[in-house]
Amino acid sequence: MAFDFFGLEFDLECQYVLCNYKVWLNFSEECENLTITTSEGGRTYGLCYANYDANVIFSRSWTIEGMLNGKADFQIKDTFLYEFIGHPLKWGSNGIWNVVWDTPQGKHSFLAVMVHKKLYYDEDKARGAVWGIGTKGSYSLWTSYFAYDLSDQGLAWTPFFIGLDVKLL
Repeated sequence: MAFDFFGLEFDLECQYVLCNYKVWLNFSEECENLTITTSEGGRTYGLCYANYDANVIFSRSWTIEGMLNGKADFQIKDTFLYEFIGHPLKWGSNGIWNVVWDTPQGKHSFLAVMVHKKLYYDEDKARGAVWGIGTKGSYSLWTSYFAYDLSDQGLAWTPFFIGLDVKLL
């Protein structure tokens, strides 16, 4: 099962913003008679580095990126689907990335280190920290990272987060 959803609300001041909301569920052909219904409404969250309440943020676009103790809070009314669609180590930059979630289902943490294009992490901890599905309640996210790529490729990225609060019927 794969969830693909989009439509973002950033805390930055904008004018003339159009947001489209979509939930797309893609199942194998073995699920021909499956019916899924969602109710309209809900809330979509999108976070880039500027949307976190952090102690320190530094950025030299695509070369050096970092954040210390970035924090975001979510109050979920229905079902929370979330994922980091981009993160500091996804495209080969060197560095570290730490994620900690406090959720109604408990704490989830994830730590990854990449040195010389070799990635070290515990794959079992990605579920619930890098991506997840949760129930209604209060969620708190903390993240810190340092990513760098001093080559001409420029592959240092910030964590781009997307989440959807949706009512599944």
